Amino acid sequence: MDETFPARLHVLLAANPRFCSNGCALATRVKVSPTQYILVPKTKTYQPTPHDIERIYLLTLYIKKHLGDPPPTTRGRMLVGSYGWKHVLEKCPWKEGPDTYVTNTEGMLAMMMCGYPPRWSKDPQSPNCVFSISRKVGRPMIDESYHRFNQR
Repeated sequence: MDETFPARLHVLLAANPRFCSNGCALATRVKVSPTQYILVPKTKTYQPTPHDIERIYLLTLYIKKHLGDPPPTTRGRMLVGSYGWKHVLEKCPWKEGPDTYVTNTEGMLAMMMCGYPPRWSKDPQSPNCVFSISRKVGRPMIDESYHRFNQR
């Protein structure tokens, strides 16, 4: 692993304190009565373990190799949601072995580490974001992942 990767990841996390273990929600909904909820601001931030950092690093290598750089213009691009994209990555051979599960947080951080800027949801409870990827490369990657999933 590139020895600067963990430091760059921690800088990214410090600049984006909205990350938590299940994505990037700013608040959680708490039930205060049978019909009423309140939004409680999130206080716990995501602290990746060395194992998490290694997984995110492997994902970034795979994304850089197969997606390349983010599209410079809006021509020929497509928008993918972080939650759907994590499922695509799970079905891709980004690492050896059976544990190819990808969390929403790992997928988002790997995309951001590769230079893909997120579009955050306006809903403070939403743990998801959207990325703009090249249609030419992304569409075949998505199709291949669904093909692999349906072969099981």
